[in-house]
Amino acid sequence: MAQQKYLDCIEACNHCANECTYCASACLQEEDVQAIARCIALDRDCAAICRTTSMLLSADSEFAMELCGLCAEVCRACAEECRKHDMVHCQECADQCERCADECERMSTEIESESAAPRSKRKASGKIQSAGSRATSTMTTNRSVRPTGSSLRRRHTEKHS
Repeated sequence: MAQQKYLDCIEACNHCANECTYCASACLQEEDVQAIARCIALDRDCAAICRTTSMLLSADSEFAMELCGLCAEVCRACAEECRKHDMVHCQECADQCERCADECERMSTEIESESAAPRSKRKASGKIQSAGSRATSTMTTNRSVRPTGSSLRRRHTEKHS
């Protein structure tokens, strides 16, 4: 199961998201909220990207590794901002952000080294289908099964007869 090899990163992302959510809430209870507005904003951004990264890793998404790199970047920015504040919740948040950034960087470097081929070459080997071709095939498929206006009217008439 692919999720097993991502487990440490998934857990780090989940812990970080929870800690960032708590930190943002705790920051909103502080006396000078304006002074820590950037901290709150980064906490929210970090929590969102960590949750998304965790979900894509769990699903073994083809985009998970690219998102791991971005997640690490956001986590580092959040940790840096939290370190500027003396509150315990900010320091604990920074710890989790740094741990998550380390895991995401490890994960994205590990996978990059396993498949040094560029994305276009991996596509040719069947590992990755480009988003554009997938979207086109989905759109074509959806159009072919989507009911037309006349068939929708027929269904509506049949239901109400």
